[in-house]
Amino acid sequence: MKNKILPPTYFWIILLASIIVNYIFEIKTIIKFPYNLIGFIPIIFGIVINIITDNIFKTEKTTVKPNILKKKILKKYLAKNI
Repeated sequence: MKNKILPPTYFWIILLASIIVNYIFEIKTIIKFPYNLIGFIPIIFGIVINIITDNIFKTEKTTVKPNILKKKILKKYLAKNI
């Protein structure tokens, strides 16, 4: 079976590329210091959602990896939380 590239690999490649591009092409700062920290709010929210979802997958003993066949489909959590 051929190994597929998983989504976290794409994330790290794009993150590294954006850091490199930021240092090559310096961009004028539009949003000043105290207000640019507001961007951490959605980042922290995303991390919390990721941790909660990972814990749900672990308690149900199913995999998170997209290329492996799932043991269960977790519809009850989706219906309960939306």
